[in-house]
Amino acid sequence: MNNFRITVWFATNRNRKSNSPPEFGSRMMSGSELFRLGCVDVEVKASAVNRPWRANDWHMTIGTPTVFPNISAGLRAFAAQYHSTQDFLCFIPGFLYSFWDSIKRAALLAALYSGNPEEPLTAMVFSWPSQDSVLAYPKDREMASRSGPAIVSAMDHLANCGEHRFHLVAHSLGAHVSDGQEVHLSDEVELTAV
Repeated sequence: MNNFRITVWFATNRNRKSNSPPEFGSRMMSGSELFRLGCVDVEVKASAVNRPWRANDWHMTIGTPTVFPNISAGLRAFAAQYHSTQDFLCFIPGFLYSFWDSIKRAALLAALYSGNPEEPLTAMVFSWPSQDSVLAYPKDREMASRSGPAIVSAMDHLANCGEHRFHLVAHSLGAHVSDGQEVHLSDEVELTAV
C-alpha cells in the first residue's frame, strides 16, 4: 500500500519565534484577528492509518513549511492550488498541542478519513497558542476563547477563494474557540466537536 502524501495548510495566531526554520511559540500575535498562513508537506506511512491512536506508529516525514509573507500571498497560493469546489478537513486542536503536534494530527486525520492514498483529503489546521503545560489549563482556555476571531477571519478569507466546504473537527479546548463571542461561521463550514 502507498503512503499518504498530504499538504497540510495552516493558519496560526501563535507568535513567530524564528524564521529559519519557521518556528512558532506559545504566545498570541498582537491583534485578535491576526493570523499567518502557510503549508507543509507531510508523508504518513500507510500502516500508521490502521493504528491511528498509537503515536509511536505514525512514522511521518514532515517537510520544511512555507510561511507566506502576508495573507494575500497565502490566499493566492491557496486559490491557485485547489479547484473552487473542494472539501477540506480543518482541525482545531485542543489542550497541550504544540504547533507541530497540530500539523501531525491534521495529516493523520486526513489520511484516516480519506482511506485512499491516491486521493487524500486536503488537511488544514488552525493552531492557536497552547502553553504546552499541564498546569496552564486555565490560560489555555482563555487563549482558545481569544483565538475565535482569528479562526473565523481565516475561514472567511479561505472560503472567499471559491465554493469550498470546510469540515471542522475541534478537539477538547479547540471547541471553545467561540466562548463568550459572537462567532458566525458561514454555511460552508460544518463543525464537529470531539
